[in-house]
Amino acid sequence: MHFKSLSATVFGLALLLTPTVVPAFAQEQANPTTSQEEVTPSTQESTPSAEEANPTTSTPESTPTEEANPTTSTQESTPTEEANPITSQEEATPSTSESKPSAEEANPTTSQEEATPSTSESTATRSAAAKPKFQLPFYCKQKWRLDTWGHAPALDMVKEPQYGTERAILIAPASGTVNRSFYHTNAGNVIQINHGGGWFTTYLHLQSRAVKVGSKVKMGTVIGKVGKTGPTSNGHPHLHFELGYDSNKDGQASWGYKGSERVKPVFFNGVAYGTKNGQTWRNVVSHNKCN
Repeated sequence: MHFKSLSATVFGLALLLTPTVVPAFAQEQANPTTSQEEVTPSTQESTPSAEEANPTTSTPESTPTEEANPTTSTQESTPTEEANPITSQEEATPSTSESKPSAEEANPTTSQEEATPSTSESTATRSAAAKPKFQLPFYCKQKWRLDTWGHAPALDMVKEPQYGTERAILIAPASGTVNRSFYHTNAGNVIQINHGGGWFTTYLHLQSRAVKVGSKVKMGTVIGKVGKTGPTSNGHPHLHFELGYDSNKDGQASWGYKGSERVKPVFFNGVAYGTKNGQTWRNVVSHNKCN
């Protein structure tokens, strides 16, 4: 009996002195530990890659070479004809008949800007039925050189050979009424003729004027002589010619500067001239007063 009591006592002490052991499955449930992926997101989630943080599209998308910096051909960026005006007989000179100009001479430009005329030009086109049939303002069979230089559609004209330019007789290219005849401080002697229907022709640097305001003229009527008056002639005898259309209906056509009422192209004997800068026509034959 004493042995049983002693055993029970020892067993009880052993239980008191032995630490409590918690089963492994119970510990996991009491202190759940999520996976590494759940506790600390992967590098891709926590710190986006350089591509995600600073997205860079491919070169064609971010910097489209062709669209952002279009590169036109040498011909488009530096028109050969404009930089180096054509002066050869075949390309620069209209055919002898001049009644049917080539496609290049009649319509040498195809860009939107050149193909679509300004407001005054559009108005002039709508009134084409009233446009006179102009002839070169010189006597029949004379040959002249026409240049646009840098002021198309205005034309500078010199006789061929050039030594006959100064004091050459200037005649009306079509019938009309003189509405301007005066001396300009820069352009020298100036004449402007109203040909009706809103059409005007203007002549600069004349050596002399043979008509006054209100004078009636017909095709071939003498109106003056070619000269070099006015400082803008640079002392070089030539006729500065402009065709204009009175788009604002003020009874005249402004002239002498870009944006004025001068229009293009200029037609002589049905052939187009003055369509753009840098053009030259050699040995253009006058058909004025040939009958």
